[in-house]
Amino acid sequence: IPLLKVQVEFIETAQEIQIRRLVQELGGQIVNGPTPDGMYTLGFVPKGTDSSESILSTLKTHPDLIKTAKSLQP
Repeated sequence: IPLLKVQVEFIETAQEIQIRRLVQELGGQIVNGPTPDGMYTLGFVPKGTDSSESILSTLKTHPDLIKTAKSLQP
């Protein structure tokens, strides 16, 4: 099963425990990063009706942790 991949930039003040908790709650994991410009790639195994858009939508409801988020799917 291919992973749904999302690239994110976290807010500078976000704590690692908060980030890990959010990613785990969404059923994902950090698969790459940080890049030199501070970006991380998150991977999610799709469950049911999960899509990159639904995951992005959920991530964007956490502006206290997520600065930017975009899908890496074609």
